[in-house]
Amino acid sequence: MFYVKSLLTIFVLVAVSLMIDHFFEAFNIPIVTMDLIFFPLSVFLIYFSIKPNLLKDGFVADNLIYYSRPRLCLSLVTLLLFLAFASVLMYIGFNDPLLLLDGHKGKLHGYSLFFLGIAIFLLFSRFGYLALYKRYKAKKRA
Repeated sequence: MFYVKSLLTIFVLVAVSLMIDHFFEAFNIPIVTMDLIFFPLSVFLIYFSIKPNLLKDGFVADNLIYYSRPRLCLSLVTLLLFLAFASVLMYIGFNDPLLLLDGHKGKLHGYSLFFLGIAIFLLFSRFGYLALYKRYKAKKRA
């Protein structure tokens, strides 16, 4: 019974997605289903990275992150890779916001890539601050 519900849910989501695509295409509005998914998600991530205290209990920014030297180096490399990836997304989205990128899994416009790049950049910049700068300040005080 669970599989029938899952298949029915997937079928309904695909049908709604196709209806939304055809509706916006009929009125020449540059929105596809992936834009409707990634744009609000990006806006939420941007809000969360700027104002992260959504929970009343403590937040990770209140605590200091301790890493060993090899883990810190790998975190820095990962941080730089994600910041470069976010910069490429912002560059593509800023150069041509109405560019429709067609891929194997779906279509996406440049403005969604731009906001997704901003969200990724802000999230990993905050991680870089937490992992590196606060650690530096703690070592300097000690």
